[in-house]
Amino acid sequence: MRLCTVLIGWSFAFCLNAQTPDTLEASRLLAESSSLYQNGASDMFAVFEKAKRSKDLFTQALGKNHVRVGEAWRMMAMGANFLPNETPKVYFDNAYLVFKTSLGPNHPSTIFCRAWYGTLFGYAGDYETALEILETEAARFTEELEAPSSTLNLILSYISNFSLEAGDLEKSMLYNNKIRQMLEKFNLTGTRIGAMNLVQLSAILEKQGDIQQAIEARLKAIQIYEKYIELTHPAYAQELVGLSMVYLENREADQASSAAEKAAKILESQLGKYHASLIHVYAMEGEAYALKKQHQKALDSWNKALAVSRVGSNRNFLRHRNDLYLGLAQFHFNQQAFASAKSWCDSVLVACRFDPMKGLTEEQPVADWPNLTRALALKCRVLQAWCEKSPSAELSHQFITVNACLGDCLQYGKKPEIESVFDPQLYQKVLLPASEAALDFEHFNEKDAATRVGNQYRTAQFAKAEALVLGFHSNRVKHIDGLPDSLLQIENKLKKNLAELRSKVAEAEAQKDSVALQKYVVELFEKKQAFNRLQQTIDQRHPRFAKLRTETVLPSIEELRKNLLSDQQSALIEYFVGEKHIYVFRLTHEHFESWQLNLPANFDSLIVSFRQATGDHVLMRNDPLLSKSMYSKAATALSDLLLSKALEGLPETTARLIIVPDGPLHYIAFEALLTEHVAAFSTNQIRWDWRNLPYLVKKFAVSYGYSSSLLMEQNVPLKSRPPRMFAGFAPKYALKNMRLEDTLATRSLAVLVRNGQYELPGAQKEVTSIQQLIGGELFQDQQASEAQFRAYAKNYNVLHLAMHALVDDRNTSLTRLLFSKTPNDSLYDNQLSCGEIYALSLPAEMAVLTACNSGYGKLGRGEGAMSLARAFTFAGVRSTVTSLWQSPDERTERLMVLFYENLKKGMAKDMALQQAKLASLSETENQDLGHPFFWAGCVLNGNRQPLTFTAGPANPYLLGALAVMVMLLLGAVLTFKSPK
Repeated sequence: MRLCTVLIGWSFAFCLNAQTPDTLEASRLLAESSSLYQNGASDMFAVFEKAKRSKDLFTQALGKNHVRVGEAWRMMAMGANFLPNETPKVYFDNAYLVFKTSLGPNHPSTIFCRAWYGTLFGYAGDYETALEILETEAARFTEELEAPSSTLNLILSYISNFSLEAGDLEKSMLYNNKIRQMLEKFNLTGTRIGAMNLVQLSAILEKQGDIQQAIEARLKAIQIYEKYIELTHPAYAQELVGLSMVYLENREADQASSAAEKAAKILESQLGKYHASLIHVYAMEGEAYALKKQHQKALDSWNKALAVSRVGSNRNFLRHRNDLYLGLAQFHFNQQAFASAKSWCDSVLVACRFDPMKGLTEEQPVADWPNLTRALALKCRVLQAWCEKSPSAELSHQFITVNACLGDCLQYGKKPEIESVFDPQLYQKVLLPASEAALDFEHFNEKDAATRVGNQYRTAQFAKAEALVLGFHSNRVKHIDGLPDSLLQIENKLKKNLAELRSKVAEAEAQKDSVALQKYVVELFEKKQAFNRLQQTIDQRHPRFAKLRTETVLPSIEELRKNLLSDQQSALIEYFVGEKHIYVFRLTHEHFESWQLNLPANFDSLIVSFRQATGDHVLMRNDPLLSKSMYSKAATALSDLLLSKALEGLPETTARLIIVPDGPLHYIAFEALLTEHVAAFSTNQIRWDWRNLPYLVKKFAVSYGYSSSLLMEQNVPLKSRPPRMFAGFAPKYALKNMRLEDTLATRSLAVLVRNGQYELPGAQKEVTSIQQLIGGELFQDQQASEAQFRAYAKNYNVLHLAMHALVDDRNTSLTRLLFSKTPNDSLYDNQLSCGEIYALSLPAEMAVLTACNSGYGKLGRGEGAMSLARAFTFAGVRSTVTSLWQSPDERTERLMVLFYENLKKGMAKDMALQQAKLASLSETENQDLGHPFFWAGCVLNGNRQPLTFTAGPANPYLLGALAVMVMLLLGAVLTFKSPK
């Protein structure tokens, strides 16, 4: 005891002696610097200077590698973040080196400084370097944590953030869920750290296009912050800024401006009117006011942001400044102040260090690629509008140069892979309006008709269904380029695992099962890494295949004529739906032309009305008068807009139309549009005979395509076909027939639809009748399981699935087909989702999906509807017949039997489906069964060629054996006849 007292006394005396006047002053300065920073002071120069003086004093007194010196370097770095002429990377790096020497590489202070050093690369757009550093530091937390670590949470948050910015959604989700798991372990989900996790989740949801869920996550985060911090704290203001951004994304201007105004007031009062964080706040505020058309308020906010940027900003606020410049550019563009708008776009290009003459390459990376892309796109629109108003050779030359740069920039950022879709936000905000500007430019500036139409056609094709084209193309070429079966088997297994894990992640998210979610996200990330490694191996070992599968070339007009229009009976009509105009392209065997239509203000409502009038069986049954009125108005308006000029002047031999829709046009059945004017329906009309209307289908066989490039791919002659002809799947469900009551005044209609889990007698009869007609195999009742489909589908040329389907509008990968539930099947859940179908390889000639809404799904601009039909196409099927709405069980069965009867006669697929629909219209005595709901929803997409009803290629081993037998027999005969 006495010894302990002596030791304590010595220690106390030592500490007193160690605190020299210099170190006491250094400690005071460092404490003041830290206090200023933590309390949100606006004078960051004072923060930096106090820390710098503290560092110098500590270095003189204690040596350059003392812990206190490292703390001073760290505080200098934090202050330098907000100063215009300082480089915080240097200070963080120095702090890291001091801590590494004095405390070791695994100390939290060492890790913290190195991690902050890494984040600065991310803010400058170098995500690869940032992630490499951050993941290295995260790996130092190898042991199970016994207490929450704010440093680890910070690192994981930044990894999630920068992964999202770099386009790796799976990785972002993985690290976001790692944080969530850590928070749940220590019961911290309702704390400020939990709120930070919700903020990052909101960013992920926003990237996925789920804006409403993103807003809800942000609001939950703010509610948590309100419990722990004062509502005047700068951190609270930052959350309001984030909320404002999401509201702007959803075009909720009032909410966005309200949140931005509150944030600005807090930051002004706490940090002063020239603090760097106000750049972004004022920029968001300006955008919100501009959206509300309060132009002067918008300019006032942007001018305040500019004033702040000129005083307090530095290179670490690149994205904030670019957001500001883009807001100003868009504002001046809306005011038709083209010179100013162009100047602000150029400000972004300069800030991003982009040289238009050199373009964008791997060797010349740029900072802030997303905003660079937006700036180039907006500059295209500015130059086009300027050219249209004041034509000049110089402006035209500038437009052509910038448009080419935009194409390179978009190409650089596209990385199609399994189930990928071109970023919907980037397409909607960047590519769609820029493409429309390019189309308008050609429309007003190119006098030579052939050149103009050719240039416009190439523009309209850019990025249209590109991910789908690449997926189909890759599945096709891997079977013709000698890729070893062993690699294909490994790839198929990994694709299957990825698809199943994506479905499990989505299900766990929907059920809010965080334990399962984390487990599946980790597994998904690991499988994704394994898949990427396999792709690198394939590319290295088989460079020809690597080139083939990513090499999709836009077909020329002559190639389209030769491959799609060689019969001289066909015409191709393709649409581009922009923000102001619709462009229509018409190609026949002899002519190619295009024209511009003004987009009606009520265009979207016309689409909704027409779809409801044709495909809503509840409206048809319960309010037939309203159904007829809606149809007559919408069908007349859309027919006049979309078809009247397109059908004029077609060669008299034209009997077949290929329609390539765009945007919301994917949702309508063109066959149910009209070729002649019909008197508007009125309630005093006693009879309206649906069978006798002048539908488009009565004049033309109609088929569809996602893009001309994909149609060309689907039309490549098959070198080999699956060995068997037909497989029909009709599952057995647990519930009995739930026949819907019919309220029509005429005789009862069977309107049992295929979107539940009850028995479908029409589906059972459908596959049986088709099998009896053309042969093949049936998988019915318990045999119609997911396991059977996966095992045998690749062996058949025609796949026919008559079953229920469930559409998930929020998560399209979970849209699924319902197979029979089989007992003791632990491997499959008998619900085959879109995500799982994407991962299959199906070399079938045709897939017929007569389930409800199999051709319908959430719209991905440029890619079409994210539907079961698209999934089967991606998997390699050359043509699909699917339903745009709920399939009536009995009438679909009759329509399909007629379709296959016509195919058996040798008709092309589009002609066979047309004649089946016409027969369905003419053979029914009930005029109400002529309603488009009963026949128009089944549409053909892709290859139109007739089916070949012959066996697949013979087994080569069997052929060899037969050849040997023939030779032996011939030898024996010759021996027998030869003279002895």
